[in-house]
Amino acid sequence: MAKILVKHYKSLSVGAREKTLVTELVTEDSETGRFLRKMEEKRIRRPCFETIDMRGKVPGECQRYLLDDRVFYLDDISYGIYQRGVNENGGVFTVGTYEAIVNGQHTNKAIREAELKARQVESPGSGYPGMRRSAPGEDGTEEATAEVASRRFNPQRVSLGYFHKRRAARLQYVTELRVEAEGHAFSGNSRDISVTGLRAQFKGVFGFQPGQRLQLSFPALQEQHPEIGLSDLAYEVVRSEQKGADHLLCLRLIEAQAPASFSPFIADLVERFKRKYRLDAEDDLLTVAAGWYERIHVANSGLLPLFLAGTPEAPRLQAVGSSDGNRHLLDFFRRPRGGHDLSSLALPHRLAPCARGQSVLIALYREKETDGLRVHSAADCEFERAEDFIRFLRLTLTHAGCRILKLMPGTLPFRAPDPRYLDLVTERLREHAEDEAQALQARIQALNALVLAVDVTDQVQAMIPATVEDSDLQQGLHCWVGHERRLLPGLEASESVDAALLEPELVPLAYVEQRREGRYLAETAVEVIVDGSRHKASTRDISTRGLAIRLDKALPLKAGSEIKVALVSLQKKRPSLNLMAVPYRAVGLERGRPVILRLERIRNRDEKKIDDFFVEVITKNKSKLTLDMRDTLNAAQARCFERIMVCNLPVIPFYIVREEEGGGCLHRVALPEASSPLAEFFRLPDGSHDFSWLSDSRLILALYQQIGKMARQAQAEHARPPHVELEVYCYKAVDPQSGECRLHTATELDFDSEGERELFLVEAAASGEFRFLKLLLSYSEELNRVELDNSLEPIRSQSRHRVARLQEQLLSIVGCGELIDVSDQLLARRALG
Repeated sequence: MAKILVKHYKSLSVGAREKTLVTELVTEDSETGRFLRKMEEKRIRRPCFETIDMRGKVPGECQRYLLDDRVFYLDDISYGIYQRGVNENGGVFTVGTYEAIVNGQHTNKAIREAELKARQVESPGSGYPGMRRSAPGEDGTEEATAEVASRRFNPQRVSLGYFHKRRAARLQYVTELRVEAEGHAFSGNSRDISVTGLRAQFKGVFGFQPGQRLQLSFPALQEQHPEIGLSDLAYEVVRSEQKGADHLLCLRLIEAQAPASFSPFIADLVERFKRKYRLDAEDDLLTVAAGWYERIHVANSGLLPLFLAGTPEAPRLQAVGSSDGNRHLLDFFRRPRGGHDLSSLALPHRLAPCARGQSVLIALYREKETDGLRVHSAADCEFERAEDFIRFLRLTLTHAGCRILKLMPGTLPFRAPDPRYLDLVTERLREHAEDEAQALQARIQALNALVLAVDVTDQVQAMIPATVEDSDLQQGLHCWVGHERRLLPGLEASESVDAALLEPELVPLAYVEQRREGRYLAETAVEVIVDGSRHKASTRDISTRGLAIRLDKALPLKAGSEIKVALVSLQKKRPSLNLMAVPYRAVGLERGRPVILRLERIRNRDEKKIDDFFVEVITKNKSKLTLDMRDTLNAAQARCFERIMVCNLPVIPFYIVREEEGGGCLHRVALPEASSPLAEFFRLPDGSHDFSWLSDSRLILALYQQIGKMARQAQAEHARPPHVELEVYCYKAVDPQSGECRLHTATELDFDSEGERELFLVEAAASGEFRFLKLLLSYSEELNRVELDNSLEPIRSQSRHRVARLQEQLLSIVGCGELIDVSDQLLARRALG
């Protein structure tokens, strides 16, 4: 008879005041056993409100299902379990069905455990039989990791730059439809409906084509509303899809041929039933999701975005994007006394090839001059002979901390962001500073090209070993220092350009607005109290719950530090209120001259009185005060430049998440709305993209381990470590057996020797269709939860489950990477090697 192990707290004696954890062994037919069985049956029959995403958790391919107003991703086995569970429980999706799917024997976790158990039975204590080389450890050594069965799946795509494709709200409304096309009539049902279109479902196999026109009628609605023209309406097929026995159609209304009464009727129908049947939230969810995925990529990207204006013949570097992810690259250009010298990236003759779609290679090193370290640089387009540029590369590599950058053009033609998106992100700015909003819009409209600066030092260094043996290495070479072209070795100036053209704006990307309340520029005397010491200062701006203070010198503070501020001048206005030790928390520090300390007031028992005091002061002096819109302007311009970057992105971002049961998993691959040449390489004949090779469990394991190391290193050193780099080799070849074109991929971790790698590269080059990639990877910074909640709140009522799922997915992202085409550099390395 089966026995049950029960752990519970129990008094060991009558009258005992404390309970002790005891373990009891009871049989199933005992009173306790029957009670436990009854409670368990009650638990697993409860309705479940979770969604299920089995991609990467099962060996089979998962399909998207819309079940009970929730999106599920299930393989065939999981879908069978779902249908069986729902049928057995009267149409209710229960906790038991949920657990049967996520914990079933068909999952990768259960398969791995079974394989491990079988191996342990065959050879106890042996573990996995094979070991593979993993990514280098922190000390430069290679770690041995157990070889696991390679599991792959094709990850879902994120459309970067996506913004509201639907012009009207769609109601999830089911009604009878009748379609007539080419003399044939079909019956079906609507899945959703809007003023401008609808989605329909038909039983059977049909051959509808995009662009095909058909006549559609609403028999049930026509019967209820005979006065409205609801028959023989002209629609156009937008998308046609066959799913098993069901055929799905996405249709667009040909408005010019619709009766005048139709649109008002449908608009009223949507408004009346939107709370009962709910609006389709997919368009809103895709828009919000695209915004957050692009923010995560931009914040953690190791690339330096350059935004160009002017003409292709005479381009001008208008702005350079800065973020926490590319700070290590941007620091190379930092001047000793503050600011950045970006002239080497802004020279018009270097940007002109990029504006035409060509890459440029720039070698840079720093050398001490009278005014400090200066950047010396030369580009491959500035030399008539390739041998001379190789000599300059060798000279560059003799300097410590040198950089070799590849200027990679964005996708052509240039794609401007949706004007509706720009209006949305500048709306708050326009309300209070119309001039600033117009100036920002003008700057955005002037941009016409994107260039990404990619660090390829490692690839070129492997191609050209550094040497100092040549005594005349510099002879006859030239380089640019600031706005001057100089001859080596004496550095005599031979040419110059207008220095004003070489001073681009530095735009902070992924900027989060710090204060939502109005901030007013006002200078008043204060004292900052830190560890009992008083430091005189003055305010730059004030608001009800925050301050920005000017300091003559930096104080030993960091974000989160708590201090007290004596509002010396304001105390005179309200003697009855103690304003000489108001508690504040530091939220930001801008180092410069002067130092700007941003503070948020800590709530205490006097918070209401101090709130009322600040409101009174601001209200009385509002006509004299200027509203500071710098914070709002920074956030608006960050959103605009981020969207320009992702709309023209020539690289492929991807995201890694932490799974519930531990370990990492490839989550999404991001592609711009308009595909790039690199994305086209991975496109399949059916229009989808093949990134299943990137989800290989062995590769993800190695990347996930590196993410953890980087995060721990950043926490210990309080600085983001450099990105992890990995080379990836891909080529296409026709399979002689099937005759199909297949994609072959490998990473540098897959080879035990240089000979093996060279053999693979020879096969790749011989195929004629190949890409050699550089994989850059970093850990992902934690998202601002308040801003995330605020962005999701407007659509939470439309689909609470899908919004919760999206929020969970975004917060589980731990790593962000990007795939960069470096085929030219690796081919040159092989040719010279």
